[in-house]
Amino acid sequence: MRFNSVGYLGTNTYTMDRYHNQKAVTNWKKVYCNRFYDNASLQQQAAVNDNRKLAQYEVMSTEYSGEKLFKLDESETAVIYTITLASRKGDRTVLTVECEMGNSE
Repeated sequence: MRFNSVGYLGTNTYTMDRYHNQKAVTNWKKVYCNRFYDNASLQQQAAVNDNRKLAQYEVMSTEYSGEKLFKLDESETAVIYTITLASRKGDRTVLTVECEMGNSE
C-alpha cells in the first residue's frame, strides 16, 4: 500500500527554564499517512461534538505509540489536530483527529 501524505505525530514534554518554570516543548515525528474516507457517521459525530472539524488518517501501527497531536504540514502555522481515537487494524492504525473550527484554515 502506498501513502499519499506526510504527517507528523507530536508529544509534549516539559522542561524547566532557568527560572524553574515549566515550559512545554512539542516533539514531532514524521510518519507517512493516507486520508481515511469520510463517512456519514464521522460528519454526525462532528455535528454533535460542538461542530469540531473531524478527519481520519491511516498510519502504520508500528509508527504510532500513543501520541496525542497530529499535523499535516511541517510549518509553524500548520493546523494542529488532537487525536481522539486510535483504532488498530492489524498493521494499520486509523487515527480520528479533531480541531476547533476557529483553529482551522
